Amino acid sequence: MRIPIRLTAAGVPILLVLSACMGTDSLGGEEEGGSGGDRSRVVVGSTGTPESALLAEIYAQAIEATGERVRTDHGIGSREDYFREVERGRLTLVPEYNGAVLAHLDPESEPADTERTDERVNEELPVGMEILGSTPAESVTAVTVTRATAERDDLASIADLSGVAGDLVFGGQPEFESGPRGLAGLEERYDLAFAEYRPMGAREVPEALAADDIQAAPIRTADAAIAEHDLVPLEDPEDHFGAGNMVPLVHGDSVDGPAREALDAASAELDSTEDLRELNEQVGSGGEAPDAVAADWLESAGLD
Repeated sequence: MRIPIRLTAAGVPILLVLSACMGTDSLGGEEEGGSGGDRSRVVVGSTGTPESALLAEIYAQAIEATGERVRTDHGIGSREDYFREVERGRLTLVPEYNGAVLAHLDPESEPADTERTDERVNEELPVGMEILGSTPAESVTAVTVTRATAERDDLASIADLSGVAGDLVFGGQPEFESGPRGLAGLEERYDLAFAEYRPMGAREVPEALAADDIQAAPIRTADAAIAEHDLVPLEDPEDHFGAGNMVPLVHGDSVDGPAREALDAASAELDSTEDLRELNEQVGSGGEAPDAVAADWLESAGLD
């Protein structure tokens, strides 16, 4: 059982989901797999973005419904950090994206469909780690611009950027700048050369686009910011970014049969990108707590 505790930071109510026994520790604490003060066997992490927090709560509550004690940690750091923690068993599960995981494990891999991407990920993951069933819904990385930029430069796909990229500033997380699936690979695949790359945090990107501080950025297609800021995801005719289905990345030995069944059932019900975007909007611009949105969704899906 987990108890929601409301705290206030800078006058804004924030819902923190803490264990009924102890508070949630961040990576690097003394607890491992729920040892120490918190006896939860299952620890579900998220990166703290609205979508990651929502998916973590959906998966955590689905497992909790099987009778397991579950603890959530909504500040687990970078992919490099939490991969290490899942491999060690300090984290049981983290919501991930199959295509992004494959690119992390094998930067030279070619984009593939959902089934083949899932297979390749499980072939490449270290022993003891695996991904479970993927969602039919996708939240694919897309090069995104404002509607004003799209209309001004007549942009519908990434290929349309070829004549104007030199006048545009591309912004995104620091790690996106390099690598085959990042900006370097994007520019090579589409023969583009942007004026500048401006690194920033993921949460800053939509605001920077809306303010015209940057003119293009990678944003996932189910991100609530797309509707909130009237942004336009450009088509990817070369399939540069590949699959973007959500998957539970798990420490295999820590997830038993009933929990696996619950996770697969929850993933299978996430079958529409539009529905996922609506859930993200409730958490993002709507300001609702991820655990409350997850609980309502699980109840409506008959999975509570």
